[in-house]
Amino acid sequence: ADDVTLIQSQLDRYTRRINFWVERQLELEDLVVDADSRTITYHDNSITLTKREFQILSVLLSRPDKYFSAEALLVEAWHDGRLPEESMRTYISRVRKKLKTLGNGAEVVNKSRKGYALVFGNRAK
Repeated sequence: ADDVTLIQSQLDRYTRRINFWVERQLELEDLVVDADSRTITYHDNSITLTKREFQILSVLLSRPDKYFSAEALLVEAWHDGRLPEESMRTYISRVRKKLKTLGNGAEVVNKSRKGYALVFGNRAK
């Protein structure tokens, strides 16, 4: 039981650290994310996302610049790796269009054999 408590404590601490850095990244990029309304605001521009769009973007926002395979993104965003990748690609396309209207340089990119990532400015890796 002590080992489980220790591991849970460490996981909680790591989660808090990750959340801190995600919040810091958003702050540096001047993005305000309202999860309740699924709205993202940059200065005076706002976009509203559907539930599925927001789920995808949330996963990408949780680890900017990290590439997710289509299957990993399906599992992390929608908790179902059996859904067709074509559906995800449709939602990715919608998210890309909406992000472009914000004008902050954030975009969803994809690289062959790497997957999808959210990058800010020209930092595609």
